[in-house]
Amino acid sequence: MRQSLPVGIDELLQEFQAPAPSLNGGSAAAVVAAIAASLVVMVGRHSPSWNEGAATAAAAERLRERLLVLADEDVEVVAVLIAASRESRTGEWSTDLIAALLRSSQVPLEIAEQAADVAVLARAASSEGTPPMRADAAAAATLAASATAVAITIVKGNLAAPQLHEFERDLARIREATQVAAQRATSSAASREPGIGKEQSTAENDPREAYRETRRAIEQMWEEQNEGNPHP
Repeated sequence: MRQSLPVGIDELLQEFQAPAPSLNGGSAAAVVAAIAASLVVMVGRHSPSWNEGAATAAAAERLRERLLVLADEDVEVVAVLIAASRESRTGEWSTDLIAALLRSSQVPLEIAEQAADVAVLARAASSEGTPPMRADAAAAATLAASATAVAITIVKGNLAAPQLHEFERDLARIREATQVAAQRATSSAASREPGIGKEQSTAENDPREAYRETRRAIEQMWEEQNEGNPHP
């Protein structure tokens, strides 16, 4: 169960400017994507002539709830990363620090994945929803796409940490998969046909498999390093 995010807008903004660990860039991406999802819910629920409006709203609502969970999880993984960085001497490799760096990449990666799905639903709503609400759906698509880009930027930044330099060969594969995921997410949202479930999804442009591939690569790297460097 997720923690409760601040209710008021001003309170939320105050939390973002608080000293770390607090809501941060990854959390911001999750919250923005959740806002976009809420707009899709609104359009879907109030578009009676759109046959798939209710299903789209339900899907967007599920994504919104997951994104709010991820906003909290991102704060938690950043807190762990800060603690591990303080405990590790400059330039010294530590299992805990590597674990924290990889985990701090996994959460924003999932945020990007969920946000990309919101963008796809929003584009459907922008063409199929009640006409007066289509501008809201278009705004949601832009917000969700931006959130995807922000989260991917954070993943790339975390994977570029100097403490991971020893694993450059493994990281090159992960960074490539991350780039593919970002490109496919953009392509999928841009090529959306009207109506939920009518994406032009193929093995080549579906972002979901690219995200899964990236996530597996990060998890595999951590498992291999953990086996080779077990905790004492």
